[in-house]
Amino acid sequence: MSSFQWKAISSIGVLVGVAFIQSSLAGAQPQTPATQASQPNRVSIEYVATEDLVLREFYRLLRERRALEKMQEMLSPFQLPEELTIKAAECGVVNSWYKRENFKPTVTICYEYLRHILESLPNETSPAGVTADDATAGQFYWLTLHEVGHAIFDMFEVPIFGHPEDAADNLQRTSSCNLAGGRRGD
Repeated sequence: MSSFQWKAISSIGVLVGVAFIQSSLAGAQPQTPATQASQPNRVSIEYVATEDLVLREFYRLLRERRALEKMQEMLSPFQLPEELTIKAAECGVVNSWYKRENFKPTVTICYEYLRHILESLPNETSPAGVTADDATAGQFYWLTLHEVGHAIFDMFEVPIFGHPEDAADNLQRTSSCNLAGGRRGD
C-alpha cells in the first residue's frame, strides 16, 4: 500500500475513531433533544489573510477550493461539547498544531506547511493514478485531522498515557484498522 493510500485511510480512520469516541461519550453525558438541535455544527473556520506575496497564493488556493469548508462539512455530524475553530494562517514556521487560544479550542494549519507539502510532492501522476492535486488534498486532510484528534482528546478530556503525538497517530492507526476490518502488522 502506498504512503498516500495509507494516509488517506488513516484520515478516514480518524473520523471513525472520533465518531466512536464521541458516541461513547455522548452516552455518558446525555443531552436533551433541544440541546442537541441547538448545536448543529460546532466547527468554525477562518482563513487569516497574509501580506506575504508567496503565501498569499496558498491563502487564495485554500479559499478557492473551499478546503476549510470541506473539513467543516466532514466534521459537522459530531456533537462537540464546545466550538472548535480550524484556521489557516501565516505562522513563520512549517508546522500545524492544536491549542486553546483565549480558552477556545483551535487547530492552526500554517500556509508555510502547505507550501512545504506542495514543494515536496511530485508533479506527475503516479502509476496508481494519484495526481499532485490528489496527494496535496490528502496531505492537507491528514494533517488537519491529526490536529483535530488532539482537539478531541482535549475537549472530551480523554486521558493520554504517553506522548500526545503518538496518541493522535494511534487514534488514526487503530481507527483505520477497524475500518479495514483487520490489524495492521507493525
